[in-house]
Amino acid sequence: MEKYRILLYRLSAALLAGAMVCGLCACRGEDQTAELPELGATDLEYTQDHVSGTLCDGVKVDAEIPDMSEISQYDIVRVQMSLPDDDVLEDMKTFFFSTCQEDIKEEYDEQFMHTNYYTEEGKARTRNFAVIKSPGFQYVSWTNVVDFTETSWSFSYDLARTPESNVVLQVSTPEDRDFMSREEAVQTVLQQLAEWDLHPVGEAEVYSMDGDLMNEVVEDEVARGLLDYTKWDRDNLDAYFMIFQTGYQNIPYTFYDVFFGDKGTNAARFDIIYTKNGIVSFEYAFCHYNLLETIEQHDQVITLDQAMSAVKQHYEELVLTDDVYIHHIYFQYVPTQPDMEEGTSVMVPAWVVQPSFMDSKQEEKNFDPIFIDAITGEILLS
Repeated sequence: MEKYRILLYRLSAALLAGAMVCGLCACRGEDQTAELPELGATDLEYTQDHVSGTLCDGVKVDAEIPDMSEISQYDIVRVQMSLPDDDVLEDMKTFFFSTCQEDIKEEYDEQFMHTNYYTEEGKARTRNFAVIKSPGFQYVSWTNVVDFTETSWSFSYDLARTPESNVVLQVSTPEDRDFMSREEAVQTVLQQLAEWDLHPVGEAEVYSMDGDLMNEVVEDEVARGLLDYTKWDRDNLDAYFMIFQTGYQNIPYTFYDVFFGDKGTNAARFDIIYTKNGIVSFEYAFCHYNLLETIEQHDQVITLDQAMSAVKQHYEELVLTDDVYIHHIYFQYVPTQPDMEEGTSVMVPAWVVQPSFMDSKQEEKNFDPIFIDAITGEILLS
């Protein structure tokens, strides 16, 4: 297991990642809707799309409620991590290198079944297209630093969503970029993804990145010796950072790492950077799955308030040393019973609660997420 964690760290520092979409072919499980449990309740206040209030002593809630209007089935399924087929991967590679005049080099790591296709200028890699086919660690990604710097811009759900903790938020503005509106950019990207038979679920989360602000980040990292390649056109740093989700039955796979002891799977990642030169960065990691078996069928789940009652009980059994804040709640598929050697897991629909706290500098920091099984109401400890 440790080798996968090490690999993830190594690649996240040098590349981008990504992978997901379900193949549909499996035996149907028995409908077990009637077995939903009766759970407790809370004193939280609910509107159509928001929940707020005090959950218990020391725990305050102020979060949007996820939109579940497109979900009608909540099946428990056994899946196997995979990649798009080889023809699609080859088409992606052709797309990525289509404007490249340099020789394309190749390197292969047999241990992780990891292939890099790349170009370089001096000692600096200018383009890198990576594919990993290790059963429990599959993704495809590319980075084009000719048109956009490879820097610490990548969005992480493990961090609180504050400008202090994330470069994307530091350089984002409400305005559209001059080269294209965000709506046009998203539609252009979706059309390209459809050609690769990749179909995200839900709405994309899109950040409009100001090139001048991004250039300040670049200049700082160059001054500190963190970047070698320094020939970016400032105009190229105007960009949209897009976060997509993929899933099954309109339920997205979780974007959190999920580990049970020494077994687990990495967060599903599907991020794209789009500039006037098109897609310059693509991360599609740990999120492409084939359906092996439908274990249970359900057409309803526990309510959010029932899920929050389980969270309340969880915190009432702890001695809190800091106030806890819940600003983000999601509904996602969470992988359980993971087998990294085979790349299989059992996906369970779950309410996902992200607790946080304020550190000594009054900056928001995240605790580990809490996963509540949306069928049984049990907390899935990772």
